[in-house]
Amino acid sequence: MQFTQFDDLNALLVDFTAGHKRILGDNLIGLYLQGSAAVGDMDEHSDVDFIGVLKQDLGDPVLEELREFNREIFDRRSDIYWAEHLEGSYFPIDVLQDFSAVDTQLLYLDNGAREMTRDTHCNTLVVRWCLYEYAIPMFGPDFKTLMDPVPINQMKADVLEIMTSWGSEILEHGVDSSCFYQQFITGFYCRTLHTLQSGRVHSKRASLEWAKANLDPEWHRLFDQVMRERASSAVLAVSPANEDDMQRTLEFVAYAKQLAETSMSQEQTNV
Repeated sequence: MQFTQFDDLNALLVDFTAGHKRILGDNLIGLYLQGSAAVGDMDEHSDVDFIGVLKQDLGDPVLEELREFNREIFDRRSDIYWAEHLEGSYFPIDVLQDFSAVDTQLLYLDNGAREMTRDTHCNTLVVRWCLYEYAIPMFGPDFKTLMDPVPINQMKADVLEIMTSWGSEILEHGVDSSCFYQQFITGFYCRTLHTLQSGRVHSKRASLEWAKANLDPEWHRLFDQVMRERASSAVLAVSPANEDDMQRTLEFVAYAKQLAETSMSQEQTNV
């Protein structure tokens, strides 16, 4: 099965899908790729974003069997890079279809983690929009049959709330000063500004290019640095960011937050 351009990852995903079908049985409605694999900018440093859609949430003993299976996949990391870079959540279908249920914690497997937790990480309207538009089925029906399209204005409001609340937290309390977070934060705010402008969700690379073409030239050096220094998250997470680059990123957060709030206010005024 050719889910991605990487043969070793495709083989892993075949096993990943078969294990989910075996363990979850009729409770598994579908298993989908999203994120960079779906929107078109996946490379050798990407994580592998997935979503499982369930008829109902999991309880023991099935939950423990799934936990053990995901541990077994993770433990293949010495043989295949991608095994420790799977990241995704499991949506009960009623939560997926309820656009007001974004505060519901889902079973979640983080990039680089061996154990599942409960988190709202994937439970956003942006993720739902990306799935509706781009999801790659590993198992199950066309994703468009599972839920209604996300209203664009509602998604924009969700994006604005996330970027402003996180921006306030970053600016007030600081953030991990690793290369990973310095680059992630810059890319995140380029993507969210791009979404507010276009009403669509774009790849990281496309949003950085859009930002360089459309935002104040004072940020060009920052965008160039992020695009130039991209590497695996495992490497970036343990490498400290350049202090000047980190300071510039925090300044960009303040700029992006203010720009987003102003543009959305003007858009609402013009409605």
